Amino acid sequence: MTKTTRNTASAAEESFHKHYATIWGEERWASLYRALAYPTRYAALVNRYAPYSDFNALSEWGKPGQPTEYGRPEIPGDGLQQLRFPVTHPEDDDAKNSVLCYSRPVKGADEDGLEETAPRPLTDFPQPRPAPSHLAHLLTHWNLDAASALVADLLDVRPGDSVLDLCAAPGGKSIALAQKLWPDLYADRPTTPGARTGRLVCNEADGKRQKRLAENMKAYLPSQLFKQGDLVVTKIDATQSGSALNGLLAGSGYDRVLVDAPCS
Repeated sequence: MTKTTRNTASAAEESFHKHYATIWGEERWASLYRALAYPTRYAALVNRYAPYSDFNALSEWGKPGQPTEYGRPEIPGDGLQQLRFPVTHPEDDDAKNSVLCYSRPVKGADEDGLEETAPRPLTDFPQPRPAPSHLAHLLTHWNLDAASALVADLLDVRPGDSVLDLCAAPGGKSIALAQKLWPDLYADRPTTPGARTGRLVCNEADGKRQKRLAENMKAYLPSQLFKQGDLVVTKIDATQSGSALNGLLAGSGYDRVLVDAPCS
C-alpha cells in the first residue's frame, strides 16, 4: 500500500467515525463500533419439530445433556451453552415456546459485554442432519448468526398470529417464527389435536433464493402446515406495486412483519 493510499484510507475512516459519532455521540459510537466490528457469533437453532434426542446425539456437540419437560433441554454438557433470550411474557408459557439456540462457550466479557475470546466460526458447528427417529426425517438444526435468532424471538410471535417474513431466504428466521406459531407440533411435546390457527407467509423476491427457501421449509417443518395452507412461500418483489403485491397484502393483514432486507 502506497503512502497516498494509506492517507486516503485513513481520511475515509476518520470521516466515517466522525459521521456516526455525530449521530450517536462519541462514547456510544465507540461502543457500537466495537460491537459491529466484532466477529459474528454463530448458533445452532434447534428444530423442535424433530426429536431433541437426535439433535443431542450428534457426536460433535460433546457431552450430551438431558431433555426436560416439554422437550426443553438442559445445556447439553460442556460442548454448547444455551442462548438466553428475553422472556416477553413471563406470566404464561411463553418461555416454553421461545427460540431454542445453542452456541459454543466463550470465556469472559469486557466492559462493553463483548466476549474476551473470539466466537467459534460457523464451520465449528456440525452440519444439519436428517433426524433418524423422525418419520419424515426432518433436519435436526439450523446454523445461523445468533442475532438472527434474537430478532425472530423478539418479534413476539404467538400462536394464532398472522406473520409475514418479507425477505425470508434462506429461511432460518422463518423456521424460528414457525416454531413460535405452532408449538403444538413439537416432536417432544404431547398435545391434544385440535383446530390449528396462525399463518406464516415467507416471501423472497429472487427466484433462485425463493426456490431454495421453499426446499428448506419442507426440510424442517411438518408437512401438514403446507397441505393446510398455514405456511406459504411466495416470490413477490415488494418494492414494485401491482396485483402481485396487492395479493400479498390482501386479507386481514398481518399481526407481525419481519423485514431483514439484504444490503444488496
